Amino acid sequence: MPPWPGAARPDANACCPRAWSANLPATPSLKLPRRALLRRRPDFETIRESGTRVVRASVVCNFLLREGHPAQAGFVVGRGCGGAVVRNRIKRRMREIYRQFLAPGAKAGLQTVWIARQNAARVAYAELKREMLALAAKAGWPDPGSPQGEPAHPNA
Repeated sequence: MPPWPGAARPDANACCPRAWSANLPATPSLKLPRRALLRRRPDFETIRESGTRVVRASVVCNFLLREGHPAQAGFVVGRGCGGAVVRNRIKRRMREIYRQFLAPGAKAGLQTVWIARQNAARVAYAELKREMLALAAKAGWPDPGSPQGEPAHPNA
């Protein structure tokens, strides 16, 4: 307590990060929900063995429609792509592309495994996005640009 009452600032704790965040409005989380991610090895193996595989230069997509399951995605980056920092960067990029462009149009039960190939580390974000969207179109995914959520290619 200061010797005189006017010396204490009313916002003395305002420098604390907790006080800052208390005054900010709540923002929605931009993370992909945990329930939307594949985590278990048997799920990855089932999709690889029973699903359909589509391939591009830097990304491979295995997908399987499983009744009674939520739409989920898994991301795999092997050691051939680089060290841990590089692999994590590739995974973050693929997750973000999926979250932003593909997850909103995913059918219930559509489970996908996205696998980065070795040259994915040298590919720019825009090129990786282009390849993932092309794979999604081959798989019959709804076009992210179409307001009705129509398949990108009717024959896919």
